[in-house]
Amino acid sequence: MLDGLYYASFVQQGFMPQERHFKKNNNDYFVYYDPLQIIGGDFFWLGKKDGWSYYAVGDCTGHGVGGAMLSTLAIGFLNYLVYSKDYSELGDILSEIDKKWIETFKRHEDDNELNGLIKVERDIEQIKKAIKKVSNPIKYLRYSKQAKNTALELSWKNRTLELLKKYNYSMKDQLIQGYKNTKILAIQSKEPVPEFTINFINGPFFETRGGKELEYEVSFIDKKNNEIVHQQKILSNHWVRADKKHFVDWKIIAKDGIHEYEYNLDLTNQRVYIALDSKSLGDTLAWFPYIEEFQKISAFGEL
Repeated sequence: MLDGLYYASFVQQGFMPQERHFKKNNNDYFVYYDPLQIIGGDFFWLGKKDGWSYYAVGDCTGHGVGGAMLSTLAIGFLNYLVYSKDYSELGDILSEIDKKWIETFKRHEDDNELNGLIKVERDIEQIKKAIKKVSNPIKYLRYSKQAKNTALELSWKNRTLELLKKYNYSMKDQLIQGYKNTKILAIQSKEPVPEFTINFINGPFFETRGGKELEYEVSFIDKKNNEIVHQQKILSNHWVRADKKHFVDWKIIAKDGIHEYEYNLDLTNQRVYIALDSKSLGDTLAWFPYIEEFQKISAFGEL
């Protein structure tokens, strides 16, 4: 990812003025450009047209990749509007840039401005003389020299040379080196956990799914007298059912030789299904008092 950011920085700075562009203006200059996150939303731009020099310093919202993408878009707007259009006023350029932002993002913002665009005359000596008048000459020369040295030290050329020294071997070698330096951690495989399905429709039903291939001994026990009503051995991903269909206070135990799983039937506040075999209305109505009594004993919820 770091290599990608440095490459993006190389592309971003390719959009900005180079040394040859500044030299064409025949004016003293220096550039100090130091993004917070290798790339960013800050940018500078210059242009010359019809005897005028245009300078712009911009700061797009955001750091890193997002800000850098906006900065290249802003530079593109400036190139298009200054060189392809004719404007007599600086404010017209700013207004058109504002419209371009709105058109691009389809969003209307009241404060969409690009501050820092300055129009100066070709003869800049008058401005330099004015700055010297209000500045201490000794401090002016010292700060100017310091700024130029800092700009040279942090220039893209010097940074590129430093990167070439650091990454002086091929991508293949980098990958091999990275692999050799990668600590290999042993990951313990998780033991598959079996799942059980239990219901009591047409008699108690037990099914096992997933997990290791094991043999289970399944016992259906009447808790009233602790009698084993039915017992059978099954393999994983098989099922077994006891043949008693009427209500029994069931306990189901499944053993695989290592573990023991137990389920106790509890109908409290549970939804209960009761099957009435007779199709006769009179027989059906006759069962209702018994159902009501069963509800009192088991405390089940819905029927």
